[in-house]
Amino acid sequence: MAITLLDMLLNAGIINRDQVEQALSNRVIYGGKIGSSLIELGYVCEVDLARFLSSKLGVPYVGPDQLLSIPPETISLLPRELALKYGVIPLSLEKKRLNLVMADPADLKAIDEIGFITGYIIRPFVTPEVRLVQALGIYYNTDIDFRFRKMIEEVDAQKREAALHTEAPLPSAPAVEEEELEEAEIVTGAEWSERISRFAPDTVA
Repeated sequence: MAITLLDMLLNAGIINRDQVEQALSNRVIYGGKIGSSLIELGYVCEVDLARFLSSKLGVPYVGPDQLLSIPPETISLLPRELALKYGVIPLSLEKKRLNLVMADPADLKAIDEIGFITGYIIRPFVTPEVRLVQALGIYYNTDIDFRFRKMIEEVDAQKREAALHTEAPLPSAPAVEEEELEEAEIVTGAEWSERISRFAPDTVA
């Protein structure tokens, strides 16, 4: 049986059953991915959620600092209509490998179509839906829904507040170094299908 994000978080003891029910109700009302509902309700923070998914799905996590500082020449690697269709952002290009930020790295349809159209091998990276919506708005000049704008403001305010109560600044997510990308495992096609087959569709953030 396929495993959902809620199942994984529940089994890990990160959320409880009451929070599962609240998150599901929130999603029915407002839509979006279940991870966004969990962040919106304050049950998990965006960094913890993304890193949890990164470890479970075996894909790298991209933090907001790195996600929001991608150079224009990299953004231009992916046609705007394709980026908006699947809600993805090109992160970097290493030879014939396009590193792609996704809210749902288990979306094989997106990976296959983008790889076919661009001619690149696609390597997925994960980030929460709320940050991906923010990045799409910045890079492709799209409107950011009020719900997500409010979530971004609240999450950023929490980060600033937390930084004020620490002796040292909170570390940002480590950038992906070129050497790390060169050594990174390339998983495509049948291998990736097998890896994510145990997860339910729309599993992630």
